[in-house]
Amino acid sequence: MQTYFLTSDFPNGFPEAFITALKQTIVRQEHFVFAASSFDKAEVNEKYARKIMDMFAAAGFHFQTLTILDDRLPLAQIDQVLEQAGVIWLAGGDTLAQHASFERIGLREKLKKTTAVLIGMSAGAINMGDQIVLARHELDN
Repeated sequence: MQTYFLTSDFPNGFPEAFITALKQTIVRQEHFVFAASSFDKAEVNEKYARKIMDMFAAAGFHFQTLTILDDRLPLAQIDQVLEQAGVIWLAGGDTLAQHASFERIGLREKLKKTTAVLIGMSAGAINMGDQIVLARHELDN
């Protein structure tokens, strides 16, 4: 059985209720995978992956490895990385760019096979679905 968390941003760190739910759910802290929203922005991905890892550390989680899933990770290694993961974090950010990257590597299908805890934040939560609708409203000024 898979466990999913769908979230928005955490501007003040993880709230206690979220930490409690994580502690009840996460059993493997060896490997953490951070799936980026913009696969071609390595520096940005590093920044946000570290921010998320810092919030996990503040909550008492200490993962042995962090793998950032973006264009730097060879396609041949993706399945192995996902298989080893205890937690897979689908980052927030550019929903459409992330969707295109997920489609390119077949990530949603791969995620159906994982035993990792899946956490989708904002764009990542949207892109966890099999059918995705992104409504954009433009306001007339």
